[in-house]
Amino acid sequence: MKFKFDKTRLLKAVLWILFIAYIAALFKILIFRYLPISQLFSGSYGEIRSINLIPFKTVIQDIVNSRTMGYMRAISNTFGNIIIFIPFGYFIPSLNEKYSRFSNVLISTACFSLFFEISQYILGVGSSDVDDIILNTTGGIIGYVLYKYINKLIPKRNTFYMSIIITTFIFFIGGGIVAVDQFGTYLGISKLHEQVIGGENVPKGKADIFGKLVNSSSDLVTIDTNIGNEKDESIKDESIIVASNNIKNANEKKAEVMLNKSTKVYLKKGVLKKKFLKGYSLTVTYSKISTENISKLSSGAKISVWGKYDKGKLIANVISIEN
Repeated sequence: MKFKFDKTRLLKAVLWILFIAYIAALFKILIFRYLPISQLFSGSYGEIRSINLIPFKTVIQDIVNSRTMGYMRAISNTFGNIIIFIPFGYFIPSLNEKYSRFSNVLISTACFSLFFEISQYILGVGSSDVDDIILNTTGGIIGYVLYKYINKLIPKRNTFYMSIIITTFIFFIGGGIVAVDQFGTYLGISKLHEQVIGGENVPKGKADIFGKLVNSSSDLVTIDTNIGNEKDESIKDESIIVASNNIKNANEKKAEVMLNKSTKVYLKKGVLKKKFLKGYSLTVTYSKISTENISKLSSGAKISVWGKYDKGKLIANVISIEN
């Protein structure tokens, strides 16, 4: 029996493989962006959960904050949600002609986007935003328009499938470049390069007290340690606020730290820079200041304290303040 090569079936199989790879990429970007799968199921991660039900609120905020957050980052946040769902809009009708109607693609895209937003909220791996659903669905619509255009321009099935495959590779390459450049650190593709200048005496371990500066005098610093419920992404471990149970008021909002002549105080400043396709570089500089100058810093500055306990009071050895 002579084997007959079926090119149409082969091309469609390749299209299915690309679609599965695309769905896997969506899960990585939207669900596992900030943590590996192992941490998700072990529960050993800090949950990030928020919700926005006001249409275009986040889009407007990104536009308003584009100058401070970076124009490219603001554009990526907005248009990235559109672009990543364009392939979904042309994959669905290409793989199954029963879904070639606009209404089917619209509903499928909106429901799939809603699935991701609900999953993010349940798992606590990001913010659930109605704007994401609107932007994702817009991307699906653009993908459907692209499908209709290619289908009309190239009615022959084999050539049509080949065109969709080439289009997908173009999206994969373009999306990969943007992902590495803008979100490589979050996705685990690129590393954060950190350089520390000064601060040789600042301990590397967890601080005895971490919080926000309230006020200070020549021999006493008052710290607000009640930051556990605040949504501050710069805090890597919000569950650890006071490392010792020896402090009498550890469970209260305010903690007092004693200063003496041997207390070393450092002002911490971080400068974050981005290089194309090389991720971010963070330069952290520690400048030594006197204990008297703490009172000149604005209240609310992040403060970390390492010290020793004497009669239930913490006497600071080293203080790091990020103003």
